[in-house]
Amino acid sequence: SFFRCFKIFDIAHALTSSPQTVFTAACDVIKEFYEDNVIYLELRSTPRAVKDVMTKVEYLQAIIQAIEVSKSKFPQILVKLLVSINRKEGYESAEENINLAIEFREKYPEYVVGIDLSGDPTRGDLFLELLEKSRKVGLKITVHCAEV
Repeated sequence: SFFRCFKIFDIAHALTSSPQTVFTAACDVIKEFYEDNVIYLELRSTPRAVKDVMTKVEYLQAIIQAIEVSKSKFPQILVKLLVSINRKEGYESAEENINLAIEFREKYPEYVVGIDLSGDPTRGDLFLELLEKSRKVGLKITVHCAEV
């Protein structure tokens, strides 16, 4: 069913609850795409914090580290990052993620190329200001529009 397919995210979140497990998972994903002969990959991920274990900054840093390590192991694949915002998490979380995307874009312009807007497409107007802010600093935008 439609809702059952999203259960995979619960499993993924349970398996990636620390910077080390996020790093390992990102490395594994990149390796799998490399083995499938992909030459350009845009990872998209919503930064997550786990109380007393991992901040959103540490989460994103783990993905950046995985991209950097994979770059030397698999130079044939070019990997970029889209920082995701999920409409169902509300404006405050989206604003925090946009600010992190901008911060990480400044630190890692060779990796962070855009943002990804996911979740309920009927709740998009709330985020227009944040999308404009993102675009003004050069971040590209991808939008999920049929997830209901």
